[in-house]
Amino acid sequence: MLNLPSFKSSSLQKIIYSVVGLILALAPLVRFSWDIPTQIVVLLILATTFVILWSSCKIHIEPRRDVLLLFFYLAVVVSLVFAKDERAHVRNELVMLSGGLLAAYLFSFLSLDDKKKLLRVPLVTGFFLSVVTLVTGLQNVTTALKTYSFIESALFINVNVVAGYLVLVFPLSFIFSNDRTVHPVFRALLPVIIFLGIVITKSRIAIFTSFLCGLYLYWRFHRPGHLAKYMLLLFPVVAALLLAITHMKQLAFNGGMLTDRLLWWRSALAMFLEHPFSGIGWGNFGNLYLAYRPQLTVNTIFAHNLPVELMAETGIPGAMAMLAVLSYFFVACFRLIKAEATGDSLFLPILLSVGGFLMINMFDYSFFVPATQLLFWVLIGSVFSGHFELRNNPSAHRLLGAAALAVIYFYSAQPLLAHIQYRNGMYYQLDNNLDMAERSYLNAIRYDSLPSPYHAKIAEIHLTRYVNSGGASEIAMAIRAQNSAIKRFPSNAAYWADLGWLYRVAGEQDKARQALEMAVRYNRFNKKYSEALKSFNKENCH
Repeated sequence: MLNLPSFKSSSLQKIIYSVVGLILALAPLVRFSWDIPTQIVVLLILATTFVILWSSCKIHIEPRRDVLLLFFYLAVVVSLVFAKDERAHVRNELVMLSGGLLAAYLFSFLSLDDKKKLLRVPLVTGFFLSVVTLVTGLQNVTTALKTYSFIESALFINVNVVAGYLVLVFPLSFIFSNDRTVHPVFRALLPVIIFLGIVITKSRIAIFTSFLCGLYLYWRFHRPGHLAKYMLLLFPVVAALLLAITHMKQLAFNGGMLTDRLLWWRSALAMFLEHPFSGIGWGNFGNLYLAYRPQLTVNTIFAHNLPVELMAETGIPGAMAMLAVLSYFFVACFRLIKAEATGDSLFLPILLSVGGFLMINMFDYSFFVPATQLLFWVLIGSVFSGHFELRNNPSAHRLLGAAALAVIYFYSAQPLLAHIQYRNGMYYQLDNNLDMAERSYLNAIRYDSLPSPYHAKIAEIHLTRYVNSGGASEIAMAIRAQNSAIKRFPSNAAYWADLGWLYRVAGEQDKARQALEMAVRYNRFNKKYSEALKSFNKENCH
């Protein structure tokens, strides 16, 4: 019979500690990936741990934790239910969010000492990323360091992505400033190296926010008599900051960048006004941006403003739920800080970490990076205190837990297998093996029919065959597949433009004109689409 094993309370604590630590360690080192297989694996590991905990123990309900996190999660689920465009993308983003919220929930069950110990994991990771970022930044200065470029290539480190993670990690380095179990040299170098890594990212708001946090934490954690000694360590940080401001061209004020952000925010507000209660779908801003942008500007996949993007993607319920979660977090942090010893605070660095991170996300998108969002939710979970006790007779719950895991694994495997088939199809298509490519794409659709690119690829296969052989049936099949893609992503101007071209080849001029008009409607600042429509109307005397 399918069943889950039983565990002792201490064993469950160790399992939670190990699993959350493993996820925190691996998430940044898998290239901060949005890749759906990676996110599914993370979710399955965390879901398995949660189900084992639930099946073995009676979890005490903590209304503030459970209600607030559930309220926010349900608001995001509602945005998926009512999303009209690329629901597969919204679902994939929901998978990532589910992993973060589960990690926060599990983290809340750990003791205060275990929470503190576990925060060493992102600190070590942040230190490593800072060193790699520093080496990368210095490659332009000396060729002697170019031998280390393989590290950057292997991790595919994007300094714009790393900045948000390091801003979260930097204040945490002060948690161990008075910890005698940590080597004093490492304690002294840790915040300096991480801050220098932030400087190398050239993110103005990240540098400014972290610098203020660092100054305050140095003042708070060290007595005035020792301040001079620690200021010597702070000096190179200040020098690096001044060097960055005065000599790095990237740090010069860029008025165009501010103008672009204002336009991105206007686009997000337009989405919110059109979908005030359900939003356009969690993570869907980038997919719909071209349809809503008020004028021609730099393309983007994020609004670079967390509150505005939350309103656009989840509507009023999601924005209010996030506000409630953050309000409770800050209130709880202040209460816990008052109860702590002045020189040995855990929650003051956590408070500044989350606060600084939210500050930079008024102008940045790092909240939506998977590894960074995971750490953010874990820090949110640190203020909650979860409790559980072993069940007297857990047999029935272990059976239900095993059944629940079987269902979770079955449905999670569908998009995972589909993604593998889709990737195989792309390889076959590049190799011009159209039959195997089509078979792989059809298998992908069989496993998961939601993603529009799967259907668009089938249209490409039939179009290629038409070009090679001239068969009229291939165009008809290409049109059918392209319409399937549009059904799943109706605001995609490129899909409509391709459909218009297919209809022209098929001789269906009225449908071709309608498709081209839709392409212009969803991307009215694309000259190619508007010129194609004008040319078509001229040729057909419209």
